[in-house]
This record gives sequence, structure tokens and C-alpha cells, in this order.
Amino acid sequence: MDNDKLTPRQASDFLGIGTETLKKYAALLEHNGHFIGRNARQHRYYNGTDIGLLRAMISLNRDKSVTLEDAASIVTSADTDIKAILNETGATVTENVQSTEVSSVITLQVPEEFNKIFDLMQMQHAEINTLRLELELRDKEHSDFMQDIGTKLGEQNETIDLLREEVELLRKQAAEKPSSFWSRLFNK
Repeated sequence: MDNDKLTPRQASDFLGIGTETLKKYAALLEHNGHFIGRNARQHRYYNGTDIGLLRAMISLNRDKSVTLEDAASIVTSADTDIKAILNETGATVTENVQSTEVSSVITLQVPEEFNKIFDLMQMQHAEINTLRLELELRDKEHSDFMQDIGTKLGEQNETIDLLREEVELLRKQAAEKPSSFWSRLFNK
């Protein structure tokens, strides 16, 4: 393997994450249009750019509470300055990491309105959570209402069954009563 390429194990050790986590993060970057190289066996290998993007993504997620999907989208945006994200979140930026032989991190441009976008995302996230809670409350109310209706319908069915039994009993009693002379005379 080239000196400027890391295996998944080396990259995960460098980033301080597990290889399965690295695989998940790399898939998010690829989903957002970033190409990560592969060897002849189709295993990913990571260069300095990949490591920089992964580090920025991890920093946004851990330090700024940005979801991984949003962090991957932000760091793969063409106008994002990875160094600025890493400096802002307190992560160290290394131009040349000799211990793992990774080449320097490619610098991208930072949007000036990153904080505005981030704040809007946070507000939308809070609004979504509020709506989710409201929906859960309404679902509970609906469920309780349907349960009450089911209980009332069951009670009404029981009442109808009792009345039906009483009517049948009265019919039987009426049929069993001997009729009087006058009723036999006028019923014919």
C-alpha cells in the first residue's frame, strides 16, 4: 500500500474509532458524493483528505451535536473549510501525520454563514422534536378515545342481549298462558 494511504485499521486507530464505525462514517461520506478509494479487493483505503473529512465529521457530531448525516453533508459541501471546523471544535489539525504516513489534509473554503445554517438546523431539530411529542400525545388521546368507544359499544351490546332475552322470555310466557274464553272467541 502507498505511504499516503491507510488501511481501515490504521485509519480507525488514528481517528480513535472502531472499524465498523469507520465503515459507517465512510458510507455516509460516499452517500454525500465523496469518493473514497478502494483496493483490488474493493476494500476502502483512506488518504489525508478522507481522514480530514472524517475528523471534521466526528468533531461536528461530538462537539456541536450535529447528526452524523448532517455532519457528512456539511463536510462534503464544496464551500466548507475543514480546518476551520476542526479549529472551532477544538480538534487538532495536522498537515502531515508521520506516524501513520497520511498526506496533508486538503483545505476547502468555509461558508461565512455556517453558524446561521447550524442555528437553523438546531431550531428545526427542536421543532421536529416538539412536533413528534405532540403527535405522540395525540396518538395516545386517540387510542384512549377508541378504547372508551370500544368499552361503551361492548356495554351497549350486553344491554341489547339482555333486552333480547327479556323479550324472548315474555313471548314464551305469553304463548304458554292459557287463553280465556273471550280471547279465544274474538281472536278467531
